[in-house]
Amino acid sequence: MKLFDLTFNGGVLPDYDPGQVRADFARLFCIDNGTLLEKIFSGQTVILGHNLDRKTAANYFRKITLLGGQPRIVNTPKHRAVRGDEILVLNTQLQGQAEPQSAAKLEPDTDSSLSKKTLKTPAKTAKIMATRAQEDGQTSNRLQAVQQAKRHAANAEARLTRQKDQHDRIAQEEIDKINHRWKNLLAMFQHEISVVMTAAQTQSQALSARLEHLAEEQAACKDQALRDVSHLEDLIEQKTNEDAELIDMLEQRLVSTRESSLETVRQLEQQLEDAQLCAQEKIADMEKQLQEARSRSQADLSVLQERKKEALCSRDGEIEELKQQAEAARRQSANACAALHQQQQTLRARQDEEEKKLQTMKQDIEVRRSQGVANVTKELKHVMEQTREILKATEATPPDTGVKQHRDWPADNSAAADSSTAEVIR
Repeated sequence: MKLFDLTFNGGVLPDYDPGQVRADFARLFCIDNGTLLEKIFSGQTVILGHNLDRKTAANYFRKITLLGGQPRIVNTPKHRAVRGDEILVLNTQLQGQAEPQSAAKLEPDTDSSLSKKTLKTPAKTAKIMATRAQEDGQTSNRLQAVQQAKRHAANAEARLTRQKDQHDRIAQEEIDKINHRWKNLLAMFQHEISVVMTAAQTQSQALSARLEHLAEEQAACKDQALRDVSHLEDLIEQKTNEDAELIDMLEQRLVSTRESSLETVRQLEQQLEDAQLCAQEKIADMEKQLQEARSRSQADLSVLQERKKEALCSRDGEIEELKQQAEAARRQSANACAALHQQQQTLRARQDEEEKKLQTMKQDIEVRRSQGVANVTKELKHVMEQTREILKATEATPPDTGVKQHRDWPADNSAAADSSTAEVIR
């Protein structure tokens, strides 16, 4: 028989509370040791059950999955010894709950009533030995029937286990696909967010560089204006009247330059704020899409869990139906055996009646044959006597016209004798 190991690494299914899963796990396996529970949920793979049959491993796999855990069923490696640091919670529990079961063995009766004192005659000994042999044969037949029923039940259980494994494998594949899609969407959204943030940072850096350039230009303009002012102040002393208009013009130019620079700065600041608002809106949209994708993934997971529950329910119904079919088959086989037994008795009775009829017919045929032989013999004797009398009469009669008539008598009598003999024989 193929054996399996049930392993667990502390994994918890999505939408399950790890604390609640841990508490339910401890209640399922009756674990009171907190250190042992921490070791089971430490993230390292531990062995919950070793050398388990398919039914036991599948049963506990289903229970742990319904609690929210992520166990695994693996084939037990050949020539593998369990180390001392491995945890075998399930084996300990099964050893504590298992009841000793052993097949009934036929042993010779050692009752004192069958002692040597009771067995006084060989007839009684032979009768007791025949009774024992009959009981042994009945017991062996019953054991064979029980073993055959066990084999049928094992085949049905193996078929159901294969169906359950197929359903679990399909559900696990669907969950893996959804997880893979969710990871891809998350990676795509993170990539898009990083691209938007990079573009915003690049645009912000460009705006900062442009502001610095404008500030440098403004400083250069200010320096140039100061130089011009100092130069004009030097010229004012010489040409106050001539350069008054030029000074006014330069001042107006300076004012207009400052206003244009300030306007440019305000426009750049407004563009920077607009770019930041646009980036924030895109980030909010991305987060909203990410939240919607998560909601859809959770809905898909819930649908898959419902499908899994329905598959488990249908499996239980199929098990019950198979049990009913097995019971019906057993009843049909019993009825068929009874019918065959009854038919056998009927055929035996008919055979006995036919044999009796044949025996009676055989006796009747023997009686008729003996009677016919006796009648034929008697008739032949009578014919022979008549023939002898006719011959004697013919020999004693003188030859005349009546001789012809007497010569014809034997012929007629012999023909009559032949006809009577043939009739008797028929």
